Amino acid sequence: MTTNATAASASSSSGGGASGGGSGGSRRRHHMYEDDGGGGGADSAHTRLLLVQDETHYRRHAHPASDTDDGGGSGSGSSGAGDTGAAAVAAAAALRGCPTTLRGVRLRLKRLMATSDLARAVIPSVAIIIAYWCVYLFRYPVYLLENDDFSQPTMAGLGVKTWMSTASVLAMAVSKFPAIRVLSALKPAHRFRFLIATFVLGGLGFTAFLPLDMPVLATLGMFAAGFPTGCIYTALLAYLEGRQNTELYISALNMVVVFGSSAARAVARALLGVVAPLLMPLLIVLLATPVFVVCTYVLDCIPPPSLKDQQSQSVRKPMPAPERNHFLKSFWPGLVCINIAYMAAVALRSYRDFFANDIYTPLLGRSPQPQDYLAADIPGGIVSTILLLLLVRIRNNRRAFKLCLSLLAVGGCIAMLAVVAYVRSALTGYSLIILIGCATFVSIVPFSGSLYDRLLAATHTDGTSVFLVLISDCFGYVGAIAVLLYRPFSSASADYDGFFIKACAVAGLACVAAGFAASVYFSRRLHSDSYRPLRRHDDDDDDDDDDNAVTVTAAAAAAARESDDHDGHATMVESRV
Repeated sequence: MTTNATAASASSSSGGGASGGGSGGSRRRHHMYEDDGGGGGADSAHTRLLLVQDETHYRRHAHPASDTDDGGGSGSGSSGAGDTGAAAVAAAAALRGCPTTLRGVRLRLKRLMATSDLARAVIPSVAIIIAYWCVYLFRYPVYLLENDDFSQPTMAGLGVKTWMSTASVLAMAVSKFPAIRVLSALKPAHRFRFLIATFVLGGLGFTAFLPLDMPVLATLGMFAAGFPTGCIYTALLAYLEGRQNTELYISALNMVVVFGSSAARAVARALLGVVAPLLMPLLIVLLATPVFVVCTYVLDCIPPPSLKDQQSQSVRKPMPAPERNHFLKSFWPGLVCINIAYMAAVALRSYRDFFANDIYTPLLGRSPQPQDYLAADIPGGIVSTILLLLLVRIRNNRRAFKLCLSLLAVGGCIAMLAVVAYVRSALTGYSLIILIGCATFVSIVPFSGSLYDRLLAATHTDGTSVFLVLISDCFGYVGAIAVLLYRPFSSASADYDGFFIKACAVAGLACVAAGFAASVYFSRRLHSDSYRPLRRHDDDDDDDDDDNAVTVTAAAAAAARESDDHDGHATMVESRV
């Protein structure tokens, strides 16, 4: 990006967008760019303008004495416009020679990701993989501890591990309800500090009380830690939504879901021979915390969605309660069907995970080996990741959303067909385990963020998909808790493999029926075009903290709606022919 081009971009921006004083131009730097329908040129100009304003912002913080030369005080609109262009040229030159401060590193990262498609795809993907895996590093090593590692191995007739796992799962389920309100209204400028606070509180709550060898206190700590931990995934997801690369980023997250727990257990197993068992989880948290901070900081440097992103995926911004309620009331029948399917799929996967040894032993006819557990997840994880990457190629949001709904039914069909084949002795127990793993991953993978991200884009709703993901998590945890409580209250001679086969059939049927009903509902609802998002008119949009809330103009939104409507009508004509 040359200095002349930067200056020209800044001058045109200041003249056309900031009609107030110089301070007004700085304050509204994310809201002053208008799209003239120029496509790629307008989008690149929009990116340059954001970088110029960030450079100016950096220069003012690095050299406060030069504020009087920037037109940053009071003055007329024309004076502010000219001074802003001159300040942008000076800021760009100063940035190239600036010391490597934290703010300078942030600006360089933002510039790199804004100007390079490869960097914009790779850097956030790597950062999200490492950051979310750090969460696994304090959640899963705890479960490698044995009851005998505690001086009091049982409480009220149940093992300490049973109490701790139940407490953490229950807390994470309950945490979704306040998280819906908190995360949906969380401003982008506060997201980094929120994530660091939740990670530290969650990590310490999970591990800090274990070295004391007090099972009651450790259980209460894990229950308390479940509340901040339950917010981390959706807070990280907020960095990634509303972009043309969203499915790419979510596929990276999906790899953590597939391999993260096994890798975390491997790290914990290696440390068990070095430190005391009750001290091992705390040591892992202390090692993982700085890594999480660095990776989250990189995610916080991702530039706001471009105009192309906004035109294709709608604008992403905090969503207050009236807008959330309006959206839920408008689509509640379809959302209920979707979440019923998700609850069935999560319940099936949770039952398999909780009682894997009891299920696999009769199905395999032997004690399961470590490779058997990997075989249950790796094929399904690979298939689901490929499906997410294919979604990146689908630009039409309605088609992509319908494909996500169809995956619910496809996963259910795989489960039912596998059960029928196994009952008729056409399938071995080993093959059944692999196919059920594929079925659950295929059904669950859209809920990692792609499904609701595409739904907001297809309905042209400006907001965040975080609250929809959290609602689905609530349904999923209901199913998980139900199967978690199944074993303690079942008979000692419970037929785990028999119940598993029946559960596969029931969950498969629920996914097919609910997925089909949701597809029919949303096909009619979206093509009717009767939904109108609730628009908010207030003065809070000028808040300088809303770094990612870059508003798109009415012309751009209309162009996006016209594009989606045209594709939808073309699809209808093709189907009739």
